[in-house]
Amino acid sequence: MKSTFVLRGAAISLAAVLSWSCGDGGPECGDGIVEGDEQCDDGNQVNNDSCNNACFAPSVDTTDLAIRWSFNGEAAPGFDGDTCFDIGAGMVSVELSGPAELSGEAQCGFSRVSFLDVPAGTYDVTMRVVDLDGELLTNGPVTAQVEVADEDVMATVDVPFDAWKNDYTGTFFFRVTWAGGDCNDAKPTVAEHSLLLERDGVPIGELLTDANDPIDGSGRGDCRSVDPSIEEFPQSVLEVPFGPAEFEIVGYDPDGGEAYRERFETFVGAGFGNPELVFDVDLVGGDGGDGDGDGGGTGAVRLHDRRR
Repeated sequence: MKSTFVLRGAAISLAAVLSWSCGDGGPECGDGIVEGDEQCDDGNQVNNDSCNNACFAPSVDTTDLAIRWSFNGEAAPGFDGDTCFDIGAGMVSVELSGPAELSGEAQCGFSRVSFLDVPAGTYDVTMRVVDLDGELLTNGPVTAQVEVADEDVMATVDVPFDAWKNDYTGTFFFRVTWAGGDCNDAKPTVAEHSLLLERDGVPIGELLTDANDPIDGSGRGDCRSVDPSIEEFPQSVLEVPFGPAEFEIVGYDPDGGEAYRERFETFVGAGFGNPELVFDVDLVGGDGGDGDGDGGGTGAVRLHDRRR
């Protein structure tokens, strides 16, 4: 007996039903239905995408991509950036647009968002840093661009100083050497110093160091050793406005004459957990350094990260 389907009271053969549903011509590439030996079928809107106009998926090179973040990490020589705690950051979200559209988020302290099997190409990165209440901490999203090729990529997106919308203050930690020497080892020796911390040529407030030395260049204080066995803690200034600064340090010999002078580009990070910077001051008239923080000779800024 022939099998039949009943449709609205009419008797229709199984062969007819199959013929109507599949068509006599077999799979049709471009109809949006994956059939037969088709690997894909997206309607054939674009030929060079992940599904071409022959309904085959071309092989695509992929790699793993990690987007890291830093805060003010490129602000000044020797300054290696602020922490999530300093800034008050809770979560960081990352969006990628390019050959693929990807997004992810992580707690700020995790330091990265990772994406697996990312197609090769150029990606625009959009990063948002929010506080524990989900409020954006910057004036807008931070953007960057990253290239993905045939090897795993670890890219860092830095949030610069002028992107933050909040006003912060921070503790400025520092030690001083004199043409590479300590107070008594330097030639000539250093008896006193004067300190001037400025922003755009204006002294940063009427602030004092932990030894009550002014930092507006208006007075002198005793030279303090850079040796931790003599001075356990670095010199420090509390509640300094967050941001870039110029630091001028002058050293005086035992007769009160000016023997050393150097001016440095520096940065005051937010919060208390800031790095300890070591400033090496050149002799007056010396040609050993220019305060560029290159780590060698005089006029250099070195980092001793007291947070680690």
